[in-house]
Amino acid sequence: ALRPGFIWSFGDGSMWATTNTGAPFPNQTITHTYSKPGTYSVVVVTTWNGAFTHNGAVRAISGEIVKTSVATVTVVSAPTRFTK
Repeated sequence: ALRPGFIWSFGDGSMWATTNTGAPFPNQTITHTYSKPGTYSVVVVTTWNGAFTHNGAVRAISGEIVKTSVATVTVVSAPTRFTK
């Protein structure tokens, strides 16, 4: 079986590593909030590792598959924050 892992870089200095594959809208299992407007380069690196079972024993498959995807996101407004 393949086991995916994801490392998200949201372009504003924050990163998130997960094995969650996400879900279609409107479930939004993977989200990020930007603190200010701007154009950001979002990068997700997906890594697949594999294993198989033979005669009841689980064995790892050597090597891995890595795919990097990049998208540009434009944030036109940021959440309002009240301060004292």
